Amino acid sequence: MSNMFTWIFMLIFVISALPLYFAWQSIKEKKQPTLSKKSLKLSGVISAISLVLMLVTIFISPSKSNQTSKRATNNYSSSQKSSKEDNNKDSNSNNESNVQIKKANDQLFQDLKGDQDDANNGNHNYDYSTYVEKIDIKSDTQAYVYVDESFMNLDDVAKTKVGNSISNLVLRSMATSGMDIQPEDQKRGIYLAFYTGGNKALGHSRFTNYNEYKFY
Repeated sequence: MSNMFTWIFMLIFVISALPLYFAWQSIKEKKQPTLSKKSLKLSGVISAISLVLMLVTIFISPSKSNQTSKRATNNYSSSQKSSKEDNNKDSNSNNESNVQIKKANDQLFQDLKGDQDDANNGNHNYDYSTYVEKIDIKSDTQAYVYVDESFMNLDDVAKTKVGNSISNLVLRSMATSGMDIQPEDQKRGIYLAFYTGGNKALGHSRFTNYNEYKFY
């Protein structure tokens, strides 16, 4: 926009300066100027004003352009910095979560093995563990349970009892590993998805109540 004004003021300057030029040529040739002194004076004033305005737009335009460019650069840098900080925060949060989940799974492996040893030694309070081949905690609200084929021979009441015992075991292991498990978490339970060792889906917790299950 400022470039357009520069050209406009330049055109005005040239047009208004022409009468002065011709008057000067006439005087140089010792002739009487065709325009009156009043007209020449007006042309001079217009030429001077247009020249000043033209110079102003020429010198101010780069300054504004540089300021705009600098602001844009600063805004871009700030945006990039903010985006990088957010990504670093997300990455750190994910890394911390992954470390917690790994610790919980390591603890769960030991706890499950302990319950299975107790069941094999005749403690029927831990019989539920004999149906379990592996448990994999996926998040602080979800775990995959891999059971043997004999689990499917149980009726739904017995399956639910095994499922709730597994839920208690998972939450206990998570708490022991250092995860923040509150009393309300214990009451709510954890979402369980049941599979055979061959990854065939057998059932899952109901979304309305994690301590109730739907088996296929």
